[in-house]
Amino acid sequence: MFSFGVTYDKNHDLTVESERIWARAMPGFVWYSTQPDERLRGRLIVLDHCVDPVYAQMTNRMIDVWSHVWTHWHGYSWYMRLWDDNWVDIERMLPAAMKMHLINDERGFRELAHHGRLGGSPFYPGHLFVGGGASSFLSGASVAAWMGSPQTLSGMADCVRFLGDTLGTDNYAEDVYLTECQLRAGVRLYSIVGLSAQGYGVTSDGAWGALTAHAVRCRHPFHEVPAEPQGPIITMHYMKKQHLLELEKVLQEPCPPDQ
Repeated sequence: MFSFGVTYDKNHDLTVESERIWARAMPGFVWYSTQPDERLRGRLIVLDHCVDPVYAQMTNRMIDVWSHVWTHWHGYSWYMRLWDDNWVDIERMLPAAMKMHLINDERGFRELAHHGRLGGSPFYPGHLFVGGGASSFLSGASVAAWMGSPQTLSGMADCVRFLGDTLGTDNYAEDVYLTECQLRAGVRLYSIVGLSAQGYGVTSDGAWGALTAHAVRCRHPFHEVPAEPQGPIITMHYMKKQHLLELEKVLQEPCPPDQ
């Protein structure tokens, strides 16, 4: 499995903590960013994007990142993408990754599969998409079908043509748009319980509740949408530096016996 995270220079302080707390435990993990940083030397790849590294240009940035990944690291069974503001329960993530390997073995390395946290697309009604913030697993076969050969990237070129005007000045929804390109290439979507789109300390209206450090430490079942199955958290999103540090401290304490 090839795993990588995406950041940019203004978030490097957060990235350094994410690297220390969870990413360094993932073999071969690399970060993609916009500027070098000695603190991440040996683990950082700098891309010169044709767009500004801002939220409104995330789709264009991720097209560049995925193109680089597939050009330089094609041939892996699975690919996992994470962000600088994720938190990962390594003890639960690694078994989940191993499960992906077993699934791929059983299906003969041909399954076009994207496993993640599924949601309904606001831009393509009736279609599901894999939520980007919560992390996800793509099989090597699915990346090949979506991207084309690593020499020509013909599939990604088709994706860019399909998205067309979407790739203008407001294309922050990279997860929706790139999932749509994957669906057009025949990729199937599967749900993994425990990939959270929100993070510790983040509250939201509607069906989402507030994650607590205690609930994460004791691996309480948690779900963001009532109709979805529950399960302990594997990854979280929207983590600030202070949340990572506080959670790291809390997780060093044992869960009370009655919890």
